[in-house]
This record gives sequence, C-alpha cells and structure tokens, in this order.
Amino acid sequence: MKVPLTTMQKALSTFSTNKRGGYLVDYQSNRDSRLDSLKGFLIILVVLGHMLEPYFDTPVNIILYVMIYSFHMPLFILLSGYFFNPMQEDTKFWRSTLKLLESLIIFWIIGLFAYPIPEDSLNTSMLLTPSWSLWYILSLLFWRLSSYYLAKRGIDITSSRSIIISFLISIVVGIIPISLELSFQRTLVFFPFFLIGMRLKSSSFSLKQIRIWIFAVPVLAAVLYLIVKYQGGILYNVCYTFFGNRPYSTYLDAISRGLGLALGLILSLFIFKTFPRVPILDIIGTLTLPIYLLHIYGLKIFNLLIDHNILPSTTIYLMLYALLIIAIAATIGSRPFSRYILNPISSIARNFRQKPTASAIK
Repeated sequence: MKVPLTTMQKALSTFSTNKRGGYLVDYQSNRDSRLDSLKGFLIILVVLGHMLEPYFDTPVNIILYVMIYSFHMPLFILLSGYFFNPMQEDTKFWRSTLKLLESLIIFWIIGLFAYPIPEDSLNTSMLLTPSWSLWYILSLLFWRLSSYYLAKRGIDITSSRSIIISFLISIVVGIIPISLELSFQRTLVFFPFFLIGMRLKSSSFSLKQIRIWIFAVPVLAAVLYLIVKYQGGILYNVCYTFFGNRPYSTYLDAISRGLGLALGLILSLFIFKTFPRVPILDIIGTLTLPIYLLHIYGLKIFNLLIDHNILPSTTIYLMLYALLIIAIAATIGSRPFSRYILNPISSIARNFRQKPTASAIK
C-alpha cells in the first residue's frame, strides 16, 4: 500500500533550484517588468548604501546615504510582499521557504568566518545576531511564514485594521530591550510594509492620492532632523531612525520612528507608482537574491583595498565599485552553477535523485 505524502514531504521531494541560475524567486511569466526594474534599482541602492557606510568623511556621502535609507528598505520589503502569495499551493510555499532557509543557514555560517566575532565580544547575543545583511533573509522568513499561517486560517491580514495594528506594534516594540538578536526589532518594525505590498495586488491607489502626501516629505524630514539635532546627533544619526533596529532610550526615539515610518511609506508608494521600466534594470531585478547574498563579500575585498590605499575612496569611485560588485554578483547568479553556492545541499540532493537507476539504463 502506497502511503500518501504529506505537504512537507512533497516540498522536500521537489526541493530543487530553478533553471535560471539557482536564485530563489517565484518567477511568473506575466509579472510586471516595471516592478522588476524597480527591484533592480533598489538592489543597486542596497549595494551602494553598504559601499558608502565606512566612508563618511565627506558630506556628500552622508547625504546620499541618508537619502537612500529613507525609503529603500521599506520599498524593497513592500515589493517582497507584493510578489508573495499567501494562498499559494502548500508544496510551492514550503519548497521556496526551505530554499530560503537553506541559503540563510549557509551564508550565516560563511559570515562567521568572513566577519569573525572578536573573542572578547563572543556571547549569546552576538551568535544570535545575523551577519550584516542577513537580517533581511531572516525577517523575510518570518513575514512569509506568519502571513501564510494567518491567511490559511482565514484572517484578513491585508485589511486596514490589520495594517494599522501592525504599525502600532512597530512603534510599541521599541520599548522591548531587544536589538539585533534574531532581527527582532526590524522584523516587527518593517512588517507593515510587507502587508501593504500584499494589499497592493488586490487594491490600487491613484497617483493623485499619494501626490498630496508627497508635499509632507520635506516637513517630516525637517522635523526628524530637528529631533536628532536636539538629542545631540548629527545628520548621519537620522539613519538610526530608518534602520529600525534599536530599542528606545527616550520618548523622542518613538516619535522619530513614527516619522521615519511615515516618510518611508509616502516615498515608497510614490516611487512604486511612478518608477518607469528600464530594460537593463529588469535583468538585475530578477537577480536580487544572489546579488544581495554575494555583494557583502565583494564589499569586503574593496574595503581592504581601500584601507591599504590601493584604491581611492571618493564618492564617484565608490559608486563604480558598487556597480562592479553588482555586475559580478549578477553574472554569478545568472549561471547554473550558482545553485551550488546559494542552495548547495538541495542542489546536490537533486542531482542524486535525477541520476538514472541501473534498471532505467537497461
């Protein structure tokens, strides 16, 4: 008697990498190329922001960095929600989730060697803190799993009520004294944008609606800067508001987070609605995961070369380095062998399953 497979078993049996190069994406033939262009633009900003991070010796770098962080994370997360279907087939969901989890574990381990924790700082908190940019992958797993679980139980997670509650949680969570561990703060702070992204698939908004709010951006930015200035900070400190990874030290931090979320929401919706299609960005936009996972190692190489005065660190050169890193990571991500980098365990297992048996050869 043949025992029926469970949903999880089916997912494991088909736990494989797609043919386009191994990156995790629920690719649809009818997906909006304009949004792929937007994803391409955002991953460029991610890499550029990380490239700028160690070099705040000029006002230009700081201003550019603050501008990038004012919207690029909320909008990237919004797009992640937009492309996620909580009502998809169970097998498809678990297959993609397991692949994402595999990539997280593999690159977390690699990160411990590439960015080792100093012995005097080695503790449970540091071990539970994702290596640099891996916080997003960990948070994405939570957003996907929680949205899938709640939607399957008939809870309308994209209703106005659910989104408002999620925004309230993102503000209140700052009183809990947990920071970077397991990406706790960021997961809850940015969850509303994931939910809004899912909602945008079923309900649209007009440019006229958001254009009214865009005039509030300079006011929100000015108030946010004044609060930071009042607390003795400089322009760069505004970014701590956009990071969403720190618990509050004063009540002004809660106000700053609220202003930062409002600013990110307005800019995200405006750019989401108005960003044009750019063919070259389409390609980059379908390779965001390998670029995201691989770029930090390219950054490490360039940082070492700059620190040893082998390469210059002016703004224009930093931009060129970022583009070069993206080009290399995209090239790797588009090749079939990349699946052995992003998902080595499942890819090797797939090869063994596909080997013909002796009886099949005969």
